[in-house]
Amino acid sequence: MKLSDLTDIQLLAGTIRKEAGGEPMLGKMAVACVVRNRVADRRWPDSWRGVMLQAQQFSCYNDLDRESDLSPAWLQVFTEHRAETWWRECQYVAFGAYWNWYGDVTGRANHYCRHDCRPAWREGREPTLSVGAHVFFRL
Repeated sequence: MKLSDLTDIQLLAGTIRKEAGGEPMLGKMAVACVVRNRVADRRWPDSWRGVMLQAQQFSCYNDLDRESDLSPAWLQVFTEHRAETWWRECQYVAFGAYWNWYGDVTGRANHYCRHDCRPAWREGREPTLSVGAHVFFRL
């Protein structure tokens, strides 16, 4: 299986899992909102897949070969784990963001990073949201 075999919702749930799997529900929702906000913004690709797999945008995919078969460890990210709370939360959040079941919880953020991370784009900007280990920004 390759990334191209996944639906947008499967890919979004996997992105949420890898980027915010240990975060509270609001943190998972915030990551999904950033993806959704980018899809709606002409500065990014106009598809969910295009946004999530754009090079150097979501750190969980930075070292992943997008054209090769997924490793067993990566297949686990996209495999159903119905008994696990984190899996159910990631699925719920992905469906909700994709189908616009909930509003933007980030103040229209299109970037985020860990509290302890200081990328150049963050300098001089106030976060729109801080939740769990992440801070969210609108650029």
